[in-house]
Amino acid sequence: MPKRVLSYLRLAAFLVAAFAALPVVAARAASPSNDSFATPLVVAQPLPYTNTQDASESTLEPL
Repeated sequence: MPKRVLSYLRLAAFLVAAFAALPVVAARAASPSNDSFATPLVVAQPLPYTNTQDASESTLEPL
């Protein structure tokens, strides 16, 4: 094989090994206490009503 082909094969092998060595990181987010349409928060108080929740790590619910 020509030297150029060998150098491309070495580069390809190095890139495959480098990408295989990268750690796979899964996205993790804590779900808020009221993050589901199936289990809504029941409001039994008369209006006006106020409620404060931390929604900084909330996600979308699949349809």
